[in-house]
Amino acid sequence: RIPKGDSAREERIQAATLRAAEVPLVVAKKSLRVAELALIAAELGNKNAITDAGSGAALATAALISAGYNVRINLNSITDAKKKNKIDSELQKIEEQGLVIKNKVQEILSKRGGI
Repeated sequence: RIPKGDSAREERIQAATLRAAEVPLVVAKKSLRVAELALIAAELGNKNAITDAGSGAALATAALISAGYNVRINLNSITDAKKKNKIDSELQKIEEQGLVIKNKVQEILSKRGGI
């Protein structure tokens, strides 16, 4: 705990809160990468294992969304608008890419797998 009388208290809290937003942002990025790999598996992999790729993409997308929740709850407490907007913008791009991948995988499951 940081004593309330500490002159650097707010600065230290903001730094910790920023870090608390950055960690799940990394998780979102890694989840996007997993979704990208699942897309490749759906496109090029064994047709009989296509549902594994679909499941992987679905789980990666769920992880990405969950990480986004954690980023945003911490962004609510960040007072530096520039840092807050930068992280939020980056997260939005990751989420948009994740949605595109999810939709592509669904299309491949339908076309290649008949499901």
